[in-house]
Amino acid sequence: MVSEDGSTDGTDRILKELAGREIITHLHSGIRLGKGKAVRNAFFASSGERVFFTDADFPMEMEDIPKMLGLLGRYNMVIGSRSKGISAERSFARKMFSISYNSFVRLLFRTGIRDHQCGVKAFRREAVKEAFSRISSGFLWDTELIVRAKREGCSIFELPIRWQEKRSGRSKVSVYRDSYRMGKALIKFWYHMNFGRD
Repeated sequence: MVSEDGSTDGTDRILKELAGREIITHLHSGIRLGKGKAVRNAFFASSGERVFFTDADFPMEMEDIPKMLGLLGRYNMVIGSRSKGISAERSFARKMFSISYNSFVRLLFRTGIRDHQCGVKAFRREAVKEAFSRISSGFLWDTELIVRAKREGCSIFELPIRWQEKRSGRSKVSVYRDSYRMGKALIKFWYHMNFGRD
């Protein structure tokens, strides 16, 4: 299942063609929904008891997938970790941003998690369904999901994975610009979780 929203590079046409002859479900939106909403739509459109998610550029090794799914027998959520001793090829700027971001999240929410934003996760559907229904549309969806799931008593395991940062094409992520945006969004989320209402 591929959730694609507002693509302007022809991705939607390729997926539409593949969905006609491969075992692929293509979820398309003509407008940008935001990553959180696109992922949420895919989660609720899927039907399996166990759900696996990865970013479209597939930055992980295939053999890590069955490891993650196997651990769902003991945990409600298994998240890939680029911070726990397995090779992760990333730029220096992104490593520093990741360390700062994750430290800030642990300080605000006491999650104990080392890598909140890794784009590789596996879930037990029923255990995280309520948390998934509440995440926002934005780029903090990974962190939101983890924080909400932990507050609901979900067990979470971090599995070290081999990760390779995107090397071709142009990334939409700007470390310096997005640092400010994500820091501001985290403080707003912290305030909402402690003083607001869902």
